[in-house]
Amino acid sequence: STTSTMSGGRRKKRNNTKRRRQSGGQMSMSTQSVPMMRGGQTSTMPKMMGGQTSTMPKMMGGTHLAVGSKAQVWHGTARHTSGGLTKKDLMKHKGRIISRRKHTLGKKALKNLVKAGYKAKKGTFKLFRK
Repeated sequence: STTSTMSGGRRKKRNNTKRRRQSGGQMSMSTQSVPMMRGGQTSTMPKMMGGQTSTMPKMMGGTHLAVGSKAQVWHGTARHTSGGLTKKDLMKHKGRIISRRKHTLGKKALKNLVKAGYKAKKGTFKLFRK
């Protein structure tokens, strides 16, 4: 079939059918030229070690990400967060992993607000003027 182009001329429509593998398990020429892997090949060399397996130290195995979440940095599976915080910059507060610097800044801000005459009411998350 033909389709019209923007210039008005006719152009043949491309046949867009996928090439299927022929029934009967025949392979194409490109796959036939590659030698097949042999599965059950045994070596002729005698086993020297007597079935011993070498163990790797724990620190050598496993993946270690460069950038990760605060939890990943805390547990040692990542080096630092996207903001550059390392394990020494993090701490736990009420079960959550938080930035040590932000924690101290928040404490300082609350201290200054109390000094300015604000106080917390029980049961609310707001600060009220005395």
